[in-house]
Amino acid sequence: MERKIWRKYVYVGIFITLAIIILCFLCFRCKDIALKHVSKVCHGIERKRPDYEKAEEALLGFIKINMTNDEGGVFSFIKNHKPVNEVLSESVGLFMEYCVQRNRKDMFDRKLAFLKKHMLVNGKFIKWKTGDEEGTCNTAIDDFRIVRALLEAHDKWQDKEYYNLAGFIQQGIYETQVEGFKLYEFYDWNRNSSRKNIPLCYIDFYAFDRLRQFNNGWSVLADRMLPVIMEGRFGNLSMFFFKYYDYTDGKYLADEEYSRDRGICLIYTLYTVLHLAKFNRDTGFFARWLKNEINKGKLYAWYNPDTLKPSNKTESTAVYALAAMYAKSIGEKDLYYKLLDRMLNFMIKDENSPYFGGFGNEKKGEFYSFDNLTALYALSLRDEIKEY
Repeated sequence: MERKIWRKYVYVGIFITLAIIILCFLCFRCKDIALKHVSKVCHGIERKRPDYEKAEEALLGFIKINMTNDEGGVFSFIKNHKPVNEVLSESVGLFMEYCVQRNRKDMFDRKLAFLKKHMLVNGKFIKWKTGDEEGTCNTAIDDFRIVRALLEAHDKWQDKEYYNLAGFIQQGIYETQVEGFKLYEFYDWNRNSSRKNIPLCYIDFYAFDRLRQFNNGWSVLADRMLPVIMEGRFGNLSMFFFKYYDYTDGKYLADEEYSRDRGICLIYTLYTVLHLAKFNRDTGFFARWLKNEINKGKLYAWYNPDTLKPSNKTESTAVYALAAMYAKSIGEKDLYYKLLDRMLNFMIKDENSPYFGGFGNEKKGEFYSFDNLTALYALSLRDEIKEY
């Protein structure tokens, strides 16, 4: 009898012990889950996100209604509530990239028709601007963007016209702006001259890689231009790049503003690291700095490259948009969304405003195509990230 009672107590003890172990495990597990959730919230991984689809739709509507002319050209800016009759090749290329990303062949063909009618010269040069004043030169960075868009459009829609036009444009660039495997900033066809320097942000390695199918000289150019960028930082500890490299003097030059207030425009560095990242070059030094800055809450348009501190407190839609593009290109999902969220703080959200969905100064009626088109393209990249 005593033995049976003893066994009963043993079984009860074992049961209680197992129950305690299971309970402790569940408690620790719940605590771990709770801590992970708190960590995610604190680090911005789990947070209430804006309606990105609605934001993109509103922004596209703003651009169409307020900044686009009857033929599909996007005005470079609105001033005092009135659009200025000027369309930049920059704007055409940015919109073409967006159309490819969003699979909108109809819009792409409309932008291309405008380009061919108003900006294409001799079948292979692109005016940097058209409107009340006509440009007589191109800009390499904008031409590369257009050529990339044409080739990506050909990849997607198999329209041979896109491929052929890309071939003619790259030929014009190579014949007039590449000399001794040096890339020059622009070519003026009226004066038959080029500027003998290069902004570092114009060196588009992804474009070079796409264009080698027409001419292997682009591959050689990429190899020759890479050291120009890699040696173009203000110093080994600086996150920022000089704006220009002067071939004649063999010197790097900063923004014109640098000599005045020691500030450099972050947009140029953002384009430079974006081009490097797409060429699979390590830009971790900049990514680490960018994460640290946005974790403080803001990113500024102008920085002192020596102190790494902002030279003024100006924020910029385009800076956030380009930084988001860069974050996307290096696979930094959370950073991408943090930058988008901060960018969207500057969007006009009043649905009763005639400028609803736009980025700019509503009171002054001042808006720029670069801000709005870079924001539009940055927003369009989110669908490639499957979690959202």
